[in-house]
Amino acid sequence: MARVQSIVLEEVTFRVRAGGRLRAWQMGQRNVHAFACGRPCSWEEVPPHAVLVRYRPDGPPTFTLADGTPVVGASRVYLAPTGAFVEAPQLQEAKAAVTRQPRRSQGTALRPPQQGGA
Repeated sequence: MARVQSIVLEEVTFRVRAGGRLRAWQMGQRNVHAFACGRPCSWEEVPPHAVLVRYRPDGPPTFTLADGTPVVGASRVYLAPTGAFVEAPQLQEAKAAVTRQPRRSQGTALRPPQQGGA
């Protein structure tokens, strides 16, 4: 495995491991639990329309844009010493509110069927 200062990735998915995030928060120490997965491609300068994406262990459990919008992936990510910049970010869909019907009290407990005529 090689180490590089800058790289461009295509078809990127951002991942945050919940256990590592929790450990970092509990211990107050940094660890590698959030990363970008994608296919490396040739380096290009960061285009002017690319937007900054960031991750903070003490913030939401996702990568976010500067305005706090959650990002789950991007068509292309430029990872450079000045930050991570994305083209065509894929935003996290808002979770639909789950509405549950209140449980009805039956007044009787469920009992296994009795065998025989007793």
